[in-house]
Amino acid sequence: MAETVEYVVRIVGLGGDDEDKNKKTDALSSGLKGLQKSMHPIQNALKHQKGESTKAAVGKEFAKNVINTTELLVVNSINRYFVMSEDYKNQNYLNNVMSNINKAKSFGGSMITGAIAGSAGGPIGAIAGAALGGLASYTKMKVEYNNTLRSYKASLNATRVETSFRAERAGLYDGGKGTEN
Repeated sequence: MAETVEYVVRIVGLGGDDEDKNKKTDALSSGLKGLQKSMHPIQNALKHQKGESTKAAVGKEFAKNVINTTELLVVNSINRYFVMSEDYKNQNYLNNVMSNINKAKSFGGSMITGAIAGSAGGPIGAIAGAALGGLASYTKMKVEYNNTLRSYKASLNATRVETSFRAERAGLYDGGKGTEN
């Protein structure tokens, strides 16, 4: 005989206790408030640096948000175009260009930060700080490149070994000799 199984389904949000609804609403509203607070330019600008006016800090924060949002929209639109047109060669080229631009921005930012930190020691300190910042950024990029290259070579070697094994197993060895039956 077949057994009877009973399932109970509770639909959340369309019934239940008022207490459950209030808890969910409170959690949602506090999460939204936290998100609004963290993204709001005025809140972020209140943490401005010494000597900077609140108006300038708000303007800078607003400009930074506009630039980041615009960059995100443009990059997403470009990626959507490449996916829809299946133009992988130009997509790869653009990704390489964007990667180089980001590396240059990172390198320049490191040099500027180093110069600002070293400026306490006067002009020579600023130059030394910029050089140290540039050296640190270059070293980081070089280590990332070497790690990527090492990973690529390991992957290539694994593919070569697997291909060699499959060819040997199929009798495709010694330049294709041994394939005659």
